[in-house]
Amino acid sequence: MLRIGTILLFVIAFAGSANAQCTATFTAGENYSPAITTPNWPNNYPNNLECAWIVKSSVPGRQVQVQFSAVATESCCDVVEIRDGSTSSGHILHTLRGNVLSTFLISSNFGSLYITFVSDHSVTAKGFRFQHKLVPPSSRSCDRSLTPARFTRFLDSPSWPLNYANNLLCTWILTVPPTQVIRLVVYRYQIEGCCDSLVVYDGTTQGSTLLLIVSGNSTRSIRMTTKTSKALVRFRSDSTVNFGGFLMSYSALTKRPGRPTTAPPPTECGGTYTAPLIGHENVTSPNFPRGYASDLNCLYVFTAPTGRQVKLWFGYVHIETNRDFIVVRNGNTLTSPKLAIITGIRHTQVYQYVSTGNTISFQFTSNHIIRGRGFRAYYEVEGGNQVTSSCGGRLTPTNTPRYITSQNWGVGLYPSNSNCTWVFSTNPSKNIRVCLLSINLEGHYADSLKVYNGPSALFRRLISITGTHYYTFCINGRSAVTMVLQTDSSIQNLGFKASYQLYTRTPSRVG
Repeated sequence: MLRIGTILLFVIAFAGSANAQCTATFTAGENYSPAITTPNWPNNYPNNLECAWIVKSSVPGRQVQVQFSAVATESCCDVVEIRDGSTSSGHILHTLRGNVLSTFLISSNFGSLYITFVSDHSVTAKGFRFQHKLVPPSSRSCDRSLTPARFTRFLDSPSWPLNYANNLLCTWILTVPPTQVIRLVVYRYQIEGCCDSLVVYDGTTQGSTLLLIVSGNSTRSIRMTTKTSKALVRFRSDSTVNFGGFLMSYSALTKRPGRPTTAPPPTECGGTYTAPLIGHENVTSPNFPRGYASDLNCLYVFTAPTGRQVKLWFGYVHIETNRDFIVVRNGNTLTSPKLAIITGIRHTQVYQYVSTGNTISFQFTSNHIIRGRGFRAYYEVEGGNQVTSSCGGRLTPTNTPRYITSQNWGVGLYPSNSNCTWVFSTNPSKNIRVCLLSINLEGHYADSLKVYNGPSALFRRLISITGTHYYTFCINGRSAVTMVLQTDSSIQNLGFKASYQLYTRTPSRVG
């Protein structure tokens, strides 16, 4: 009995001594370090090991790289874990177990790696050895300059196909000679939908033309070609959920001789606009709603008087998802702070933004594949609008246009089960013109807007309208005009905006 106890004490003491041999902190330098090994290397390691090595960077901002060679552990139960950071709570970048015959390289994202090795109480093996050094800045896996060639090369998120780390901001800059362009293909991506994103620009700055922005999960290939000789790929993750990441390729293509690399935008593409103090104004994409052209790059800038702010909102968006974009910025240049990126089809959602200064802008870009109907945007001086937004009332027109909207216009959807009546009236010697500027109602006359030529709905109806329309309808009436909005209990939409003013009839010629 005494002998068994002595043996047990010896085993415990030996395991404790072995654990002490494999717990250390190292500082990585420019060259590979001497080899660090499991206890007893090249003989078998002991049972019940709990090893922990920390490898830290000696230069702030530089990452560390660890190279494993000749890994041999019990495949079921003895495991190497490599974590990003300097603590046991870091994100697991990779695990090793069993026999790994080839050299294995892995790099940090946060300046340190935390490596653990645990063996159980039964079978042992030879173990492993590793070396460490600093990652050269030009070859860091999450921040690189790349040169595409005619053959295909691949680019993926850190740790692909394993989960990427939290709090990443990876930037890859791709450059080819001026006689070439860059072909990029995203094969698949699995990225947290709310908060992580993969973005591709046609150029080297965030002010360059946006080619792609994706998140979520897809195995459908996305192909794109730059118009310039440079591209910027950025991948960002937040501090919460992470997934597998993305896999993409890049290659160089020769520009076709005689073909321009950029298509000149049409004259109605973009412009500078002054926000009105009274009422709203609107702008649309070129050729709206029949469909915009390919390869557009339009910048719209909106300005308010000094000391005032600009309010901008989109009442209708119909553009190709993840390929055509509206980028809203808090200022009047492509380098101003970004407020939002809008893509896809949005019929009943209101996107509303207010500048902090007296300018706001948005850039609209389209690719050369699928085209949508486009967009309609509204703008005004924040806090300076004198538009009436209520469910009915009696209104007096003047010689200058005044405006009326359905309830919640510009901020949401109109209420259900509404029956709103507006009566416009003036003296009998004058006439009234009503213009329906924007109509977004539930179709099939479930919701409708009707205009009558008189002081009530008992008079002759001038127009009855339902659904969504992109054109302005102007109706000339007598000295009193009535407008009625009726909505049912089902679907709500954005509503309508109309103007009203006095109207002078042109005398007809007698000849």
